[in-house]
Amino acid sequence: MGKIRNNREKVNENYNKKISFGLSLNIKIEDYYKIISKYSKYLSSVYFSLPFGEEFHTRNKVKEEYSQDNAKEKLLNILNLFKDNGIKLEAVINQYHIDINKLKKSLVELDRFVNVDSICCLDEYVDVINRHYEGKMYLISSFNNGSFKKINDDTYEKYNMIVLGKEYMREPEKIKKIQNNGLDIKLLVNNGCAFNCKSCREGYRECVRTFEKNLENFTPEELYAIQSFFPWELEELFHELKDSNIVKEIKLSSRPSTYEYIDNCLESYIYNVSPRKYIDKNINNYHLWGRQANLIQFFQYFDLKRIEKMKRNLWERRK
Repeated sequence: MGKIRNNREKVNENYNKKISFGLSLNIKIEDYYKIISKYSKYLSSVYFSLPFGEEFHTRNKVKEEYSQDNAKEKLLNILNLFKDNGIKLEAVINQYHIDINKLKKSLVELDRFVNVDSICCLDEYVDVINRHYEGKMYLISSFNNGSFKKINDDTYEKYNMIVLGKEYMREPEKIKKIQNNGLDIKLLVNNGCAFNCKSCREGYRECVRTFEKNLENFTPEELYAIQSFFPWELEELFHELKDSNIVKEIKLSSRPSTYEYIDNCLESYIYNVSPRKYIDKNINNYHLWGRQANLIQFFQYFDLKRIEKMKRNLWERRK
């Protein structure tokens, strides 16, 4: 498909080839051309679910996208576009309860479908994947669980990279320690999950229960301030790390979404744009930096100045 020229004049060297975001099939390929044109300098990888059955998708809307008649063809065209422009492909296998025999067959299908650069998976699948690729695949642990859950020796031995989110976003020393122990760091910045949520294994109902329990101790604004991550916070983290390369990739939660969502999300983080620019346009743009769905109903009552103050206090308290 040919390489697309990057036409953005502004630069932020901290984010060169560092951003990773998820693909939505409902976005036109012409819009993906625009994204590459604007941001290819900063894009490290794009991630996607295996198109071999609904058991590989964690969200109902993603299942709907992949159930379309031309889903595989559309996905392959999008993947080839990014591959042709030097952007790596990451397959994500992070749904629970996948039949192991189905997984084995799907890995064979994946090899025929497209050559991926890495696979992000749950611990229950890592041994199967490692055996299939004879230990030669770059493996990423989808470790966005628990409150500073202990990283065991198996994680360091079996994986090349780990996804850190939640409270790790404001803990540079813990990030450094994990990286020093041998794992590349992929920082998930805008998922918006509750820090005290044990895992996604119990599904959406557990998410709702945790949210309702948290409302007993925090206001919706306070929860948003804690669970979201503004662009300036990412700059603050890099400042405290003293070396932005300690974080190898920045993961944006973006499935499912629109072209406008991905464009705004990329622009805001890469160029450290004030949230005010987006909130003044649409109150729902709070969703850019924290995708916790239970909080959306409260966006209309949020005050950005109060949230900014809460966030500053979070950073001050941990110093």
